[in-house]
Amino acid sequence: MRTCFGTEEEEEYRAARELIVRRCRAWAEDQGVRLVPEIIDAALQFRHECPDGRLGFWRPAEVRQFLLEWVPERVAAEPEDLACVPEALRTLLRYLDAAGLRDPRAGDPAEAERAITRTVPLFTAAIRDQERYSVTKYWKLTAARHGIPLTDRLGLERLKSGVSAGRIPHDRDLLIRLAERAPAPVRRAVAPPPLALPCADELREAAERSPVVRRLSALVAWVGSDGRPLTPRGEIPPVDARALVRLLENGNGCGDIGDLPLLVAWARKARIIRVHAGRLTKVGRASAVLADPLALWRRAFSAFPRLGDSFCASGSILRTDFAETVPDLLNALYGLPCPVPGHRLQDKVWLYCTAPYDLADIDGEQRILWRSALDQDLSLTLRALGDLGALELQGPLLPEQGRSRRGAAWDAAHAPAVSLTPLAAAEVREALLAEGRECGRIGELASARPAELLGVAAERYPADAARAEIRGWLAAHDNDVPALVEAVRSCPFRDRTLLLLDTLVDALSDGPSLLLSLRDDPVLAPSALTALLRRGLLSPDALAPEEHLLALTDGLLRLLEIAGADAVRESLEREIPPQEPALVAVDVLAAGHPDAAAVADFCALVLAPLAGRAALPHEPVPEPLSAPLDDRTP
Repeated sequence: MRTCFGTEEEEEYRAARELIVRRCRAWAEDQGVRLVPEIIDAALQFRHECPDGRLGFWRPAEVRQFLLEWVPERVAAEPEDLACVPEALRTLLRYLDAAGLRDPRAGDPAEAERAITRTVPLFTAAIRDQERYSVTKYWKLTAARHGIPLTDRLGLERLKSGVSAGRIPHDRDLLIRLAERAPAPVRRAVAPPPLALPCADELREAAERSPVVRRLSALVAWVGSDGRPLTPRGEIPPVDARALVRLLENGNGCGDIGDLPLLVAWARKARIIRVHAGRLTKVGRASAVLADPLALWRRAFSAFPRLGDSFCASGSILRTDFAETVPDLLNALYGLPCPVPGHRLQDKVWLYCTAPYDLADIDGEQRILWRSALDQDLSLTLRALGDLGALELQGPLLPEQGRSRRGAAWDAAHAPAVSLTPLAAAEVREALLAEGRECGRIGELASARPAELLGVAAERYPADAARAEIRGWLAAHDNDVPALVEAVRSCPFRDRTLLLLDTLVDALSDGPSLLLSLRDDPVLAPSALTALLRRGLLSPDALAPEEHLLALTDGLLRLLEIAGADAVRESLEREIPPQEPALVAVDVLAAGHPDAAAVADFCALVLAPLAGRAALPHEPVPEPLSAPLDDRTP
């Protein structure tokens, strides 16, 4: 059972959501907590619709967004009926933690719970604020208040006729405001593969080597504590400019007065110098940043997208979208396994910047001028990012290129291949995480609990990265393989147990031996048998009859988790005569499967409806069927 599903996997997601709601409700009852299942369902739906889609990932940011935005906007219930939402969310988070479904990359679960407590007063006000409603919620509540259930077309027609006849009052101005503020649909973001990134000391060393960092430091040192006068036009006087260029030439790679305006603009955007009373002066609060090369690099990197006016020619279509294009370009490069040819970047940026225009209506010569200017501006932008230490530019370059702001552009034949440096990758990752995107980092699970480690590695990591993460965890925990096996044994979901077991076996050099040793395990035997059969380590003919029945039963229980009760019933109806569902129950109960909760779900959700009665016997029947339902490997 996974905790993240693509937008196209609606059936699989629905089955998992129903399973989590059902198990969470039962768990809450065991804790003496009464739970409203619809609230749990809404919380899972909220996470499914987020850019990352991870049902078990809840930081304080997600808690606040759910309570203060999603519930007031989407959940069509009266405020007094929504008062239980914060505590229901708290129960869900505790259940996800107890069931091993929590994503440890969300941080300390106590922080999420504290966020719930702190948000309650704001939540109480938010659910009473109609300005936060969606148009759909407004009409659902209006219909409910007039006793009209919107469960079919007839209810909708009753609502429309009541509104048209004036029997159902409504606030037209409010509806217009709600329609104007309707949020854009959230697009699911593709998660990049986990990366191995340098430690802080290595990042700091890389920042020290950045030519731009050296230039900015030299510029601030030149400005000094007393500042430097500017001309009435706000420029550095020519004599001072030449002296500054000579200073910057000493190992800093800046030898053209034409480069100074860009450097000064960059330093101002980075908030390390400013213009005050006609003088260029240091920013007093930037002292700590200037003393730390990595902090200064980060300031320069974050300021870069705001430098479009300095990099791009007047009227350039890249200049118009520079602040959005640069971050999107860096995000697109993140996690790529190899450098991207420069001409492909040029094409990508051209398509992005011309999207608002109908190029068919643009004169051909004008298009050529636009494209030439964009390529020239982009080549200068890439060179500057290379000087910053954010990009690696690989391949032949035109001579004397990039020496002045309006230098020649790279053409398709000479455009270098481009990739992010580890320094930039670490910074882009932080920005993506702040947006709620998923960006794994090899080694970040070293302190995770065993079930959390295996869950993330199994679900979200490619095979090589999963092996590296698990082996790193073992190195940090005295090779505690038994702890990982116990985490698999404690998993309360059949399909997830098999997934975790497979991931663990793949990560261990003696994985096959471990798997064989679990064939007789009282809890893991069903999953071990299935894994052995799938890997060809065990022949179906070598199974004892009770093992065959156990593996078959486990396959049915996993199918229930993956596809839902309807799909399992349909499958069984195709396989067995209508009068024989009770015989299936005999086999399932006689198999002695260790997961009593899963067996109970199967009997209640699948076999009871098939048998046409409310309950089935819960005691194993001594005489199971002599042959399995079919001879396929589960």
